[in-house]
Amino acid sequence: MNFRIGHVLIRLNNLEEAINDFQNLGYIVTYVSKSKYSRHAMIYFSDQSFIELFCAINNPLIRRIMYSATALLKPLNANLVNRFKLYLGDGNIVDWALNSVPKEEYVSNLLKLKTKLSLSDSKSMKRKDLNNNHIEWQLSLPKDVQVPFFMSEYDPEVRHSYEHSNGVLGIKDIYVETTNRDLIDKFKMLFPKVDSDQIFRINDEQHLYVTQGFNNRITKISLFDSNGKTLYLENSII
Repeated sequence: MNFRIGHVLIRLNNLEEAINDFQNLGYIVTYVSKSKYSRHAMIYFSDQSFIELFCAINNPLIRRIMYSATALLKPLNANLVNRFKLYLGDGNIVDWALNSVPKEEYVSNLLKLKTKLSLSDSKSMKRKDLNNNHIEWQLSLPKDVQVPFFMSEYDPEVRHSYEHSNGVLGIKDIYVETTNRDLIDKFKMLFPKVDSDQIFRINDEQHLYVTQGFNNRITKISLFDSNGKTLYLENSII
């Protein structure tokens, strides 16, 4: 099984302010849709990875109500509810996705993964793009929320060749902190090319760095630019 980092999800308090901040850092940011109620925006890279920015639920009362409601919904779809609770947390880099390489291996990879991981059935998703065209994809959610979810490519395929003024070309590495030793064993299964107990080779260009600590979270991601320089986006509490 071969994978690449498909995208990273970053939760923010104010989407408009976040878009402005990223634009000032030299990124091209696009809304997911033309709706004035859109709560998502994308930063697409030439290596076909992307960052998804989404707006947090800031009202403390609504967050508590939604968090409490997850207990009622959990019997219906535990994996989905566990992910949703993750998105109601405090950090801003909340999740990441793996895409199969080649893309045609998505279904066969899921069948292999289900023999080793607790995974949800593949769920069909869809949305409209800026031109009002339908885009469809599939995803599967592991029970363990620190394991990335698995996603197919968009259909029709969405390809981007944005040239960000800061020269960033794509996502390079993911850094994770965990209290769970079992997570390391799961990553060893996903990424057999292990450089050490803390460094996992996702592919020849991308790595996952895992440290044992006092929290379960993504601590940062790294990006690479056209000059070979590495840039970091750190996780923070919002």
